[in-house]
Amino acid sequence: MEDVSVPVDQLADYTADITDLISRLSTKAGFYGHASAGCLHIRPLVNLKTQAGRGLMKELTDETFKLALRYGGVM
Repeated sequence: MEDVSVPVDQLADYTADITDLISRLSTKAGFYGHASAGCLHIRPLVNLKTQAGRGLMKELTDETFKLALRYGGVM
């Protein structure tokens, strides 16, 4: 999930919600980005070679987009 950007003052809350989402869906992810710009890159550990993995990635992407919008961001 590339280039999610939220206002800097919302980044901590957004990151906490994304972390909760990833945990609820029983997976893990790596995070990196440009915190001073509110830009975050999330790399879920998902096997995209399986139908279940592709479904999980779609759910993660959809929910990430909703969270970005909730926090006034873009994806």
